[in-house]
Amino acid sequence: MRRVSVLIVLAFWFAAAVAESAVSLRFNPFDKPEVEAIKPVTDSLVSEPAKLPELTATLVSDKSPMVIFDGELLKLGQEREGYVLKAVGESAAVFEHKGELVGIKVADPEADKGLRR
Repeated sequence: MRRVSVLIVLAFWFAAAVAESAVSLRFNPFDKPEVEAIKPVTDSLVSEPAKLPELTATLVSDKSPMVIFDGELLKLGQEREGYVLKAVGESAAVFEHKGELVGIKVADPEADKGLRR
């Protein structure tokens, strides 16, 4: 009987030693995952789109095409508010602004009033 109890004690001791040396889990698979909080969008993060200056009219000619841009007459190569006039079409003009080409159409005054032609 004493041998049996010693064997049982040794068996439990051996089982405990094996359990301690076993690889433990690195994480609990039932834990909720950690998620980074997403910053809410606020007015300080959203900027208003840049307002394009108004193109009122274009004059297409072989010698000196011109536009009326924000109330000022511009010839090819002239600059206003950081916009350099590069090309003039029938109802639009191409400007270079901050290294990028920007096309601007002639403003339709009747569109602002809600009128139709």
